[in-house]
Amino acid sequence: MRIKLSLLRKSIQLAIIVAIALFAFKFAGKASTFNPESLCPFGGIQAISAYFITGSLACDMTTVQITLGILLLISAFLLGKLFCAFLCPLGFITEKLGRLRDKFQIKEIVVNDGSVIDSILRSIKYIILFIVLYISISSSELFCKQFDPYYASVTGFKGEINIWLALSAIYILLLGSFFVKMFWCKYICPLGAFMNISRFLLFGVSLILAYWLIQILGINLAWYFLAGAIILAGYILEIFCRKGSPFPLLKIKREKSSCPQGCEECVKKCPYNIPLNKSEIIKHIDCTMCGDCINACPEKALSVNGKKGLWILIPIMTILFAVTGVIIGKSWEMPVIDMEWGDFDKAKTEYTEIGGLRSVKCYGSSVSFARKVQTINGVYGVKTYVTGHRVKILYNPSEITADEIARMIYNPVKFKISQPEKEIKQVKVLTLYVNNMTDPIDVNYLGIQFREIDKKYYALESEYSKPLLLRIYMNIDEEVDSEFLRSQIEKKEMKILLHGGKSKIEKVNFKLSSLSNVIDTISKREMLERFFKHYIAMFNDSIDNVAKAHYDITFPDLEKPAISRQMPTLSGYLSGKKGILGIQTLLNANDLPSIRIIYNPEVTTQEKIKMYLNQPIWEIPDQEGGKLKSIKASLNFNMF
Repeated sequence: MRIKLSLLRKSIQLAIIVAIALFAFKFAGKASTFNPESLCPFGGIQAISAYFITGSLACDMTTVQITLGILLLISAFLLGKLFCAFLCPLGFITEKLGRLRDKFQIKEIVVNDGSVIDSILRSIKYIILFIVLYISISSSELFCKQFDPYYASVTGFKGEINIWLALSAIYILLLGSFFVKMFWCKYICPLGAFMNISRFLLFGVSLILAYWLIQILGINLAWYFLAGAIILAGYILEIFCRKGSPFPLLKIKREKSSCPQGCEECVKKCPYNIPLNKSEIIKHIDCTMCGDCINACPEKALSVNGKKGLWILIPIMTILFAVTGVIIGKSWEMPVIDMEWGDFDKAKTEYTEIGGLRSVKCYGSSVSFARKVQTINGVYGVKTYVTGHRVKILYNPSEITADEIARMIYNPVKFKISQPEKEIKQVKVLTLYVNNMTDPIDVNYLGIQFREIDKKYYALESEYSKPLLLRIYMNIDEEVDSEFLRSQIEKKEMKILLHGGKSKIEKVNFKLSSLSNVIDTISKREMLERFFKHYIAMFNDSIDNVAKAHYDITFPDLEKPAISRQMPTLSGYLSGKKGILGIQTLLNANDLPSIRIIYNPEVTTQEKIKMYLNQPIWEIPDQEGGKLKSIKASLNFNMF
């Protein structure tokens, strides 16, 4: 039975390491969408702290993490640091490094428990905990991801990391834990500091109540004073009450009558070298209830709370807490932002929910969405849920309807698929209606699919309606194949090309509702003008009486977003050149995108304009429009 219990913990730890590896390294050659932070309870602790203080969540936070973080706090308070013993991959690595050192018979650097050096080192994890909480709450981003060895390793250093912080943390983990037993867990791990604080949860609650009373009295203290006080108290209590806390409720007990003098097998097997043979009840703050001491005792003098069979419940309870956290977390979702504004009567307002908003995917996009709906009269609040890409909008039905809100937040899309053939004059326009296309980006996804097929489709255009109205511009001779269109629109997955030649698979659920029986035709030129993004900037308001000429440059790539976004920069650069009056973009007589530079021929010439355009360094006004700053030319005109 003793061997089985020891193997049980190791089996759980190994299973977790294998599961992480399978997801991280794209098991079976299939790209994994696994987020390595999605099951990290420490991220949940940071997120829930930020939510209570700022009312917002980190953009990639999941409610599974939040639920696991809350349950971790409860379980650490009631049962002990079971997560460290059974579930933490870094704890597993830390233990194995110590075993590896013993195997190579390398002398351990011993830091005596309770020594001055030990007390100083124990402060490091509390300092890190405060820094992580401060930055995470202030920025609504998970700062721990920038240095977390686990996150850096499973993402192959491709995640949201600071390479130097991550490498430093990994070196500290490997070297520190190799030479000093359980170095990372005892001295560095901020989650370990949090769980130690949870042991003194009632003391922390008293500090929160004191802070609340201070606020009521009119003394405004920033939240970080409370966080700092709790963390400092946790450190002091760890140093001076290491063996005296009544919590957790589960403890290792030693039957003195069954324990032979001089036997230290339990101490040797304990990952933290806790002197279990010198106490009847083990209250040491480092104890993780791993049970290795129970398995090591030759006289079976050690047990959990004095009951021999109770130990087997510890791994079961650990797994039960983890599974419960995942199940509960999957069943609900916290809003990333929850905002209200304006003077309104709550009794007269209600929420309307809009789903399928793929562009609402993080904290930043949630804030942008909130700013947009704030401009709508009759709307007084918004909640965003990024995991489900949905929003709840608080509005007054007597001022605006839910359908009007949906119409106002929808941005019609114009997506160019391909350039019509030079010889054609007319273009056919097919109108169809599609369900579950709520976000403008959905039209782009469909357009990207149409670029990969052997059909003469030229463009897509959307217009708000229920279902969404979608127009397809196509070659006049292209047949309308309704079944083909249905097969393309109703794909369950769409391959989306990204920058750098990479791609991602996006799950969709579009449904073709109907096709209009009416097929329109327009001229090719009209279609091209409809989809061309015009830009114009004039540099002087009083140029009516000035001689004007223009210099046109055909720029085939002008319609690419990366190029068209540079027009304001080009405008800023040319605005400082004498004789140049403005710029605009247009389609030339051959239907090709062009940049037109308007200038005064009495002051400058086309040759000078060419010289300006081919300069490697541009000087543009700063954001305040005052001082000039030098930048590398953002467009290449050398070919013209």
